[in-house]
Amino acid sequence: MTLSNCELFKKVKECKFISDPSIFTFILESQNLTLDDLNETDRAYLNHFVKCFVDLSKKKWKQVYGVQHRFDGRFGDWLSRDVAIPDLSKAIENTTASSLENGRSSIDFSKLNKRPSSRSTERISDENYEKTRKFENSPDKHIIPRKISPSDALAHILEYDLTEVAYTNMLLISKDHGADIWPPYNEACSMN
Repeated sequence: MTLSNCELFKKVKECKFISDPSIFTFILESQNLTLDDLNETDRAYLNHFVKCFVDLSKKKWKQVYGVQHRFDGRFGDWLSRDVAIPDLSKAIENTTASSLENGRSSIDFSKLNKRPSSRSTERISDENYEKTRKFENSPDKHIIPRKISPSDALAHILEYDLTEVAYTNMLLISKDHGADIWPPYNEACSMN
């Protein structure tokens, strides 16, 4: 018995939680299995499969703003396709106790290829030094800040509701950092 994306989508929409056992039961019934037939690995895989399916369904549902007829029209081809669930019954038959206990197969380190380093450390440091030298000599390094007009300064004072003390502190801080861009407070306020 095959299971279509449409049938699984409807079942997922009915359930409140992704981990609802009825979703797993629904999928397993299509393969004539029960939850008791699965080992921990298969259960984890099935859980991951359901999560991925739900995430994909939510993404597609959001693309059509949650409108069913748009969803059916835009993703009708996807809905009519069968769900790509591997046959878990074959996986259960092929599973042996030793493969469950061992987990990941061991690989001899001598067979692993060492990733060749394409660039030496000296060459990288030389390239970084050249980039730094280019930046130090570039005209971009010495950008001169533009002065702010008294009318723009007044707009700034009014927009941020600055007091004379706050404005003067801002002016002094910018001067300390080499950017003498603000006009004096009295000059900005005389722009009424």
